[in-house]
Amino acid sequence: MDRPPIEELQARRGLYDLLARLYLRPPDETLLQALRELPGLAEHVAIPPDALEALQVEYEAIFGRNVYPYESLYRDRELMLNTAAADRIARLYAACGFAAGLNEAGAPDHLGLELGLMAQLVAREVAALAGEDGAARSWARARQGQCLHEHLALWVTPCVWAIERVSTHPLYLTVARLTMELVLDDLGRVEAPVLGSLPLEPVREAPTLPPPGPTSDRELIPLRPYPDQPEGERDQGLNRVVRQLITADEVGIFFSRSDLTLIGRQLGLPVPIGERFQMLRGLFESAGQFELIAPLIDALDALVTTEASRVEAFVGAYPAWSAGADHWRTRLERGRALLEELRTQMRAPLDEPTL
Repeated sequence: MDRPPIEELQARRGLYDLLARLYLRPPDETLLQALRELPGLAEHVAIPPDALEALQVEYEAIFGRNVYPYESLYRDRELMLNTAAADRIARLYAACGFAAGLNEAGAPDHLGLELGLMAQLVAREVAALAGEDGAARSWARARQGQCLHEHLALWVTPCVWAIERVSTHPLYLTVARLTMELVLDDLGRVEAPVLGSLPLEPVREAPTLPPPGPTSDRELIPLRPYPDQPEGERDQGLNRVVRQLITADEVGIFFSRSDLTLIGRQLGLPVPIGERFQMLRGLFESAGQFELIAPLIDALDALVTTEASRVEAFVGAYPAWSAGADHWRTRLERGRALLEELRTQMRAPLDEPTL
């Protein structure tokens, strides 16, 4: 590094903090002015009077209707908030004495909160360096390693790649890229802690985590994906397949509403308005009516294939991300296998069971 370690760390802390704010809430005038003073971001924030409104509209389009930035939706399979992933990160918050912004999200595993924790931990490392406190620095780095290797690096890639597919504003495209680069670069800076070896800091009272905030329409992730089947048939047929396809931990990619709408338009198929399950099921039903099941499978497979290519490119650029790459490589292979199975079923004689 050309800059002194403390200066470099302060820059990282500032970037983590800025990204956390951008994910947690739509920009306001104060944040807009701050962005206009930052090289690399200022050119993406227009001066016209409607600049703020355009950013707020874009924020809602991305995070309100398409890409839900919660770890549980990428690492668990319940398709709802406050699952095991949320419990895991909440325990880390408590261990780190972190409580900032917890009431701003629908669950503690929000991307903005996890980035906010990293900002606080890097600040703790800066303070430890300034005070020449080796034990405190070791603690801060170990907790950073825990947050990065056990949380952020295991789900941030499919989340920000989904954002890049949805976003039409250069600011949020840049934010997604910076998030990826910062997290994966820090993996090489901070090692994963060895299980049971986390150093202890002086005893301090851990904050009481607030209860989950009220669930708005934007945060309502449980999809009730089997509205028309008896209890005993819930894991059968098309509903089972659709649920697998919209579960990132099953197929390695987060299919957003925007992805499904674009596929529908490309194939000339109507796309029902609703949550992702209803949209994808409706696409399959319409494709069946117009004999377009094969093109629909191909369109889904193309997105999975692109995602797999990005995994390989990024693990080449960031070797420390190899565990995360393996995690998503396995799931993307599973996703392609599922789509190939659908192709096989489609080619089966009409008297054989299909979807």
